[in-house]
Parts: sequence; C-alpha cells; structure tokens
Amino acid sequence: YLPRSEDALRDAMVNALRLREIFVGTKDQSEVSEIVVQLERILSDVATWESIDVSVERLEELLQQRIKAQLLEMESFLSGKDIDPAWNFSEIYTTLKNDRITIARKRSEDWLASRLIDEEQISMLNKMRTISLESELIAEPIYLSEIDRVKVEHFLTIVQNRRALLEENERRERVTIWQKSFLDLGDLQLLSKLETERNLRELHNPPEEVLPIEQAKLQLVAINLTTHLDKLGIDELIDRIGRLSLDAQHKLLTIISERLLTH
Repeated sequence: YLPRSEDALRDAMVNALRLREIFVGTKDQSEVSEIVVQLERILSDVATWESIDVSVERLEELLQQRIKAQLLEMESFLSGKDIDPAWNFSEIYTTLKNDRITIARKRSEDWLASRLIDEEQISMLNKMRTISLESELIAEPIYLSEIDRVKVEHFLTIVQNRRALLEENERRERVTIWQKSFLDLGDLQLLSKLETERNLRELHNPPEEVLPIEQAKLQLVAINLTTHLDKLGIDELIDRIGRLSLDAQHKLLTIISERLLTH
C-alpha cells in the first residue's frame, strides 16, 4: 500500500500505531515499528513544506529542491538504523508535492475567479467600484501562478481604461457646465462693467482640466465681451467729458484733434 496523499499518510500512521500495539511482543513488532518510523519521518518532512507563500511555479521549484535533500537524508537515516525502505519514497514525495501544487494552483485560480468579470459587466461599473477593483488587482497576492498573473495584468488594463473613461466623462461634463456659463450669458449689452470684467477674467483663466481646443470654442464670446467692455469704457469716458466745463471740453477737443493730425 502506497500512501498517495497527506490524509492517506495520516491514516496509515494511525493504523500502523494500532498494529504496533497489537503486535507487541511478536515477531512482527519490529517490522511494524520500522513502518511507523518511516511514516513519522515522511510526515515530519512534509510538515516543513508549510508556510511557503510564493508563486505556484516558485513553490514547485522550492519543493523539488527540498524533496531532493529530504530523500538523501531519508536514505542516510534508514541506512543508519539498518531499516529497509517500505516504499518508493521518491514516488511518495513527488505525489505529495503534486498535490500541494494542485492546491496552490487552485488557490491562485480561486482568487482570480472571484474578481474576474466579463467586458459587458466592466462597461457597467461605476467609478467607485472600478477604483476598488483596480486597487485589489494592483495588490495581487504573491502566490498567484504566472499564467494567472498575466491574466491579472490584462484585466487590470481593462479596468484602468474603464476608470479613465469614467473620469474623462466627468471632466467633459464639468467643462460643458463651465462653457455653458458663458454661452448662456444672453444679451451682453445688459452686463455691467464689473460683470463683463469678471466674465472675461474667468474666461481667460479656465480650470486646469479645460483643454485649449475647448477654451477656443468660447473665442467669439471673449471677443464680444471685450468689445462690450471697450464700449462701456467709451460710454463712461463720454459721460465724464459731458460733465466737464465747456472750456475744458474745447481744450480736450483741441488736444485730440492735434493728436489725430500727427498720426
């Protein structure tokens, strides 16, 4: 009987211990005791395989190295005690190692499966869920297999693209609202000087997220606001001139006429 799993090893150990009690004082006691010693050794070796938290491929490499050393130690141990091997230990250790690798690969697959969703579902993710999923994928556990790690990287790119799309849609919406505040000014002739100056100031100092091409769409509004501001300035100047004395107005007219003649 060749134990092919850790559970089978433990069951074999229980049975061997029971048989040793039964065969105490008989000719078979020594043979059963030797089996117990070998099972104890195998279980002790396998116990050292715990807490190896690495990728599936790296785990397999480490276990192969460890098993190679343990088989040599087992051979030396049995030789020192003049015990004949009860089984093909290389076959047992290899089988147990394969079981560990299968479990490790399943662990990796389960982690990925709990997060993978199809493209249709991705297209329905909101920004909060996208950021959360992106964080989980970036913090991928070290025990993932290489093939699952490649899948994570591919899936992460898709999720990041979804987040970028959502953020761009939000940006465009904010820019549209910003543009609309100028496009909906209505009749510019009704704006006061302070209102006109404020709008021009905001128009020439857009939020950082506004692209040049988006700002350029308001160029006509900027021109009209500037023209209106100039007109308000002229109207204000004419009003001030009108409040001057006639003598002062004549002097101003003379100065303006002379300047016009020199240009």
